[in-house]
Amino acid sequence: RVSWSAQVQYMVNVTNTGIRDADDVVLGFLVPPGAGKNGIPLRVLFGFERVHIKAGEMVSVSLYPALTDFAQAGTDGKLAAHAGA
Repeated sequence: RVSWSAQVQYMVNVTNTGIRDADDVVLGFLVPPGAGKNGIPLRVLFGFERVHIKAGEMVSVSLYPALTDFAQAGTDGKLAAHAGA
């Protein structure tokens, strides 16, 4: 069985354009279908990673959402995936 996290990956490059080494936190958000209606959140945080970046350098950060991050709980408390836009 293949894990869901092995199938979905979001990768971003983060560049420190400053003159000092610094830490940065990369946040990954999903926008669920129907966001902002009927109590559905506008976005859902699915992951984050803190990285240290030397001045003038770039690092790549990968975030891996779980299958449950794409699901919404119904009034019965059960998770279900809904079609996106």
